[in-house]
Amino acid sequence: MNTDKIFNSLATYGQHFKLTHQFSTEDFLQKMEPIFTQLGCRHGFPQAEPRILVIHNGGVGDFVLFSPCLREIRRIYPHAHIALTLPPSTANLAAPCPYIDTLIPCEYINASEFNDEIYLWLTDFSRINFSTPFDIAFNFGTYFTGILLAYMSGAKERIMYIDQFGWDMWHRIPYQFAQALSTIQAPENILSPHIVDRYLAVMDNLIHLPIKDRELEVWFSEADTRLVKKLLPCSSPSCLVALCMGGIGGIKSYPAEKYAALLQRILKQDKDRYIIIVGGDAEIEASKFVAKSLHSNHVLNFTGALSYPQTAALLSLCSFYIGNDTGCAHIAAAMKVPSLVVYSYATDLSPNGHSTVETYYPYHVPAVLVQPDKALSPCKPIHSPLGEVFGCTAMQPHCITQVSVDEMYEGWLTLMKITHQA
Repeated sequence: MNTDKIFNSLATYGQHFKLTHQFSTEDFLQKMEPIFTQLGCRHGFPQAEPRILVIHNGGVGDFVLFSPCLREIRRIYPHAHIALTLPPSTANLAAPCPYIDTLIPCEYINASEFNDEIYLWLTDFSRINFSTPFDIAFNFGTYFTGILLAYMSGAKERIMYIDQFGWDMWHRIPYQFAQALSTIQAPENILSPHIVDRYLAVMDNLIHLPIKDRELEVWFSEADTRLVKKLLPCSSPSCLVALCMGGIGGIKSYPAEKYAALLQRILKQDKDRYIIIVGGDAEIEASKFVAKSLHSNHVLNFTGALSYPQTAALLSLCSFYIGNDTGCAHIAAAMKVPSLVVYSYATDLSPNGHSTVETYYPYHVPAVLVQPDKALSPCKPIHSPLGEVFGCTAMQPHCITQVSVDEMYEGWLTLMKITHQA
């Protein structure tokens, strides 16, 4: 199929968008749908070996929580060609995934501004990567870029996870934009609280394909395992406690000095334990502070030194995880590591179905969640979508700083107790 006509038409509309600074969904569809129909993109598709595009625009933690979807799509379509489009920041984590055939990093997949430059960039990106139209596109995200990429892929069926709340939080363009460019959407009334179940609801509830396995996955090689084993001080996982202090902006960041005080108490309680610090470049200084504060040869700092697969291999060898609500927390959950996680969302805020403690708690693993008792001013009452998610609107440690070291240590003791009972 010669798809030049598709991409030339998309580019022509982009020039119109550039001149007028207006994007009309109705006008766009009136121009493009006849072309897709003429080229056969709106007719039946091969059931045995369809071409499937999967779009995901979240970060590391979101991608881990999305992993059951990739496994289930492959199980349901065992002979399909499956391409995955995602942010470059998560490509390293996705590269070993056995369920995809083609990995397509997209620089602007989570762009928050909708303008003619982004539209034209996405058109060029699609011309390069979608030269053969897809049959089905799954979009798991709330950004308009994923909606457009699914449409530009030529897919007849464009199946979307797009809830009204997420759309309102991240965008200034109408929700109807997403509805018009997709063929099947997940209505909010079928969305379960946890994000994993929301993702899976796209297949389970919308296209009536029963889910066989909801467990998380992270993929790494035997070479990754051999490498991290050489770095570790002992062969017994029972002695290893992982710490990660990452998190979006500063909202999720528990103070490094409080982590240091907590770990001092843990090491004093059990002198055979080792603290293994992991994380990305953004956490290097905080990790150095904690490691230096503990004055112990039972602290090993690998922050910024490991890839995501290597981090997963290391966490799989640990007995506990301690940290913020961040990507490593979900990697630890995928590795079935019992977790102590601290959140910024205060307990005096009413559950709303969108907060991190409801939608992003460690999935299917023993865990203790520690929260501040009260939201600080001006975070209460909640007055923004950001507050509804994090319970805090500051872009630096704020509400979370109220959690005491005593509360964290009590959470640690509770975690050991429930893990022993389990």
